[in-house]
Amino acid sequence: MPTFKLISFDVDDTLIDFQAMQRRGMEMVAAAMHNLLGGDHVYITPDYLLDRYHQAGANHDPVAAPWRTVRRRVFAEVLAEAGRPDAEPLADDLLAGYLRTFDASLSYLPGALDLLEALRGRFALGWLTNGNTTPEEAGLSAYFDVIVMPERQRLKKPDPAVFVEAARQAGCAVGEILHVGDSLASDVAGALAAGCRAVWYNPTGKPEIPGIVPDVTIVHLDEVLRLLEA
Repeated sequence: MPTFKLISFDVDDTLIDFQAMQRRGMEMVAAAMHNLLGGDHVYITPDYLLDRYHQAGANHDPVAAPWRTVRRRVFAEVLAEAGRPDAEPLADDLLAGYLRTFDASLSYLPGALDLLEALRGRFALGWLTNGNTTPEEAGLSAYFDVIVMPERQRLKKPDPAVFVEAARQAGCAVGEILHVGDSLASDVAGALAAGCRAVWYNPTGKPEIPGIVPDVTIVHLDEVLRLLEA
């Protein structure tokens, strides 16, 4: 591996356990909906709400509007379809509850904190997310020198401009960035297009995407340290 000045990370499902946190939020919303609607809407489960959210967000652009707007729209639509005329204000309340539950469910993926602690002071660290969570909200603000996210810079991966902006903040060249993320399509493709080195974090065995080839594939975050020390 060459010499790096900035180690950048995707956030959701790379550093924080986004899937588990999202599910707990949807569990809270499903239970609240049952209280609002009574017992005739057993189809409203966390999985049902997640499916609706994924359908609604399939073509969503987080630069145009935060992901939370998609969740709120889904909550309002489900309530309206169930016959609630006050679906819009109730959706506001449900979104607030979802966000509180999501934040309270904060959990890090195995090895994330140990890795950040080992890298702190040796490299600049970058927070490169297409989501809404900030380092402050994740309790990680002490580690990150560089932050690029849609609500701040109006940029999203895989746009190479994300990595150019990260390099600008770090005062380094894009070739001095090592980026770590779980998405081939956004993290790896974007980093490679910008001229960075890309590490695909793939602990769950996601399938490869033809034409997108990471420099390295890892299954545990502590492998990043071994790469840097090789």
